[in-house]
This record gives sequence, C-alpha cells and structure tokens, in this order.
Amino acid sequence: MVTELLGMDVATASHYDCGTALAEACLIALRKGGANRKIAVSSLVHPSHRQIIQTYIRPAGYEMVEIPYTQEGLTDLAALEKMEGIAGIAVQSPNVFGNIEILKPLKPRPTQRISCLSSPLPRPWPMVC
Repeated sequence: MVTELLGMDVATASHYDCGTALAEACLIALRKGGANRKIAVSSLVHPSHRQIIQTYIRPAGYEMVEIPYTQEGLTDLAALEKMEGIAGIAVQSPNVFGNIEILKPLKPRPTQRISCLSSPLPRPWPMVC
C-alpha cells in the first residue's frame, strides 16, 4: 500500500533512528544495483550513521566509498563523476556542519545507473529506487 501511495518500487518501515533507516536505504540501493557493489556516502553524513552503514553492508560483501566535501562545507558532487560501480548515493541535509546541501544536481538522468538517493530530511523527498 505504501509503495502505491508514494509511487515507489520499494518501501521499508519500522526504523527507530535515522542511522538504521539510512543503512537500510543503502542496502536497498545495493541490492537493486546489479553489478554495482558500492554505495557513495557523503563524508558530511554524521560519523555514527556512516559507521552503521558500514556495519550493515560490509558482511554482505558491499563497499562504502566516501564523497569528499568542498571548502564551502558541502558535498563535492563533482567527485561522483570519477566514481564507478555506484549503486546509490547517501547525502545528509543539513549536513554534519549544519549546511543545507544542494540536492538538485543529484536528480538522476536516464543514462545514470544510480538506484537510490537518500537524504534524512524531516519532510518527504523523492527517492529514486
């Protein structure tokens, strides 16, 4: 029912905290990513949440790569162009520095093979899964 209401392929629920929910979203992206075995996580996602992601994905044989940040304190989205094998992207906004990330450039294009974009925001944002 939730997937129909939100127009999504996949929905998950029953998470008690942001880190767990984010790790589950990353797993969904990785499982849908086919040959893509990496999740790109902004280095500005809270360190505890990045550790939770590692705890969830490492035993399953997946890899987390960190996206660096700019001098302005935002995720360096240009760095994504050089990354290969990425099944999904996780960005937190506001980030660990308290800055609002500019997420519009992350809008998937038909030629991209990004399975999921996740951002722990207090209001619903489109998730591409």
